[in-house]
Amino acid sequence: MDTFLNHLRDVRANSFPSGTNMAEFGLAQPPYRFKVQFGDKNTVEIVEAAKKGEKVYARRATDPLASEVSGTALDDLDKQLAGI
Repeated sequence: MDTFLNHLRDVRANSFPSGTNMAEFGLAQPPYRFKVQFGDKNTVEIVEAAKKGEKVYARRATDPLASEVSGTALDDLDKQLAGI
């Protein structure tokens, strides 16, 4: 579980493509939805992610724009989940 959380924490935006139509990025109905609770105040953030072609996009559920992340980000998370 620690390795999975480390991989999730390491997912970072590489770029911010233009456009606000989340369907273009596979995020209208994202196949991945991570809910993370952290901090003294139990802050909750939800991150959505999807693979579209060879690219991987993600966004916080409250953000109106998508970001492009590492092309292997979801593959790495899937591998870690399979091992749990």
